[in-house]
Formats: sequence, structure tokens, C-alpha cells
Amino acid sequence: WKSRDIVIIQPNSLVIVNLRYYGQENYERLDVHAGGWYEGAVTVAGQQMHCVLVDQNANGAFDDRALDFSKADRISVGPKDTPQFRLVGRFLGIGKALYEIEASQDGAFVVFSEAQGVEYGELGLPEGITAFGAGGALGQFDCVPEAGIVRLPVGEYKVEHWAITRKDKRGHTWQVKGKSFGKKGIFQVSSAQKTELKVGEPLLAKLQVSRNNTQYSFNRVLKGSLGERIEFLRNGIQPRAPKLHIKNKTGSYERTFNFAYG
Repeated sequence: WKSRDIVIIQPNSLVIVNLRYYGQENYERLDVHAGGWYEGAVTVAGQQMHCVLVDQNANGAFDDRALDFSKADRISVGPKDTPQFRLVGRFLGIGKALYEIEASQDGAFVVFSEAQGVEYGELGLPEGITAFGAGGALGQFDCVPEAGIVRLPVGEYKVEHWAITRKDKRGHTWQVKGKSFGKKGIFQVSSAQKTELKVGEPLLAKLQVSRNNTQYSFNRVLKGSLGERIEFLRNGIQPRAPKLHIKNKTGSYERTFNFAYG
């Protein structure tokens, strides 16, 4: 393993942070998280892959498993140039195979064993859902539903995301994605019966209005049925913000305003 921590040194202090930049048209964001990581080559099923193990919550341990995503560490196994981080848990899907993983607390090694005798249950989703992800102490699972059903190892999970992708009459691809779930996103998967989870449509759009003396502020809020944050993309890019048209009863005042992101 080779350590490639990002270290910021301040007087009488040492801070380790992870930086992640998101950039697209009309939208930029820089996320800064405390943490450190180890990375190096591992051999799984006879193939050499690149593994990155992240101490996401910066508590000095690299093996934290939790239903609360903020308390769980992260792992990526695959190509070096395109890491895909998932929760550290009991299981990790690599290719079409499921592995049990054991990460050492100090981050020195990860042991991969092909999972045997795993008990599965069915999760029923609305048929419009085209992608679904959930995680917890068992790990993180990204699934493509078949006829509205995904299969997961029996246990407790929290929704990580759901997505609906469609094309309009002009061939443009639209995607709506639900993220950032609270306690309403927690569910159980059992082998005894199928678990039904209502996510996706309908979405709730609200117009929030606040007043400060003679000034008014307007904000558009888009939420999912479980209170999750909604992300809209058109051909992979956030579409233009909507407009707000205001007109009084007499018609003496009538104006159209543009909302703005950020």
C-alpha cells in the first residue's frame, strides 16, 4: 500500500482532508471532508485491481460499517483511473460476483473471500425506477431493477439513491435522481416476503416565500415522497432554472423573474 493522503499543515495542528470537485455548466461545488486513505494493488479472482480504502470519518479506523453513511468508511476496487467508492461493509460486489471483505482497522490490508450461502430477499420498487442504490453495514449495492424488483442480502438498509431516466419526443434524455435520505429511507429486506418501497414519483414542488420588511424572497424546493433531495439533469447537464411570473389582482403589476442556482 502507498499512502497518498492530502495533508494541510497549520500552526500546532495537522489536518487530513479529502477534496472532491464537481463541475458542470452553471454549477460548481468543492466538497471538503476530513479523512485519509491507503491505496495499492490487490488480486481478486486472479485479476489485479486497484484498491483504495478511505477513513471517511477520520477517526483513525478504516473498517467502520454503519447504517448512517457519514459514519461508514469507503472502498473502491477496480481501474485506478476511475475509482467508484462504496461503503465499507460485509459484502462488496466486484463484476458479477459477490465477495465478503475484511478490512483491517489500521488500513494495512483487505481480505476478499467469495461469498457463500448468502440469504437474499426481494425488494419491490415502482416500475418507473431505472436505477436504485442502498447501503448499510452489509455494504453498498447499486442495482438495475427488473420488472420493479431488486434482490439484496437479507438485512437492514438505507436508500442511497434512486433514478428515473426517460427520453422526450425530441430525443433528449432526462434524468431525475433522489438523494440524501433521512430515517424514512431505512428499510428491511427479509427472505420470508417481498418488501415494498415507495420511492420515485410523484415529486413535490413547493414555492417558499419569505418577507423582510419590503423585500420578498422566493425559493423553489423539489422533494421526493420520502423527503429526499431531487436532482434534475437534461442530457447530463442541469437544465435552466425555472421562471417565476407574478401578477397582482388588478394587473397593475406584472413581472417575470428568473430563478438562479447556487
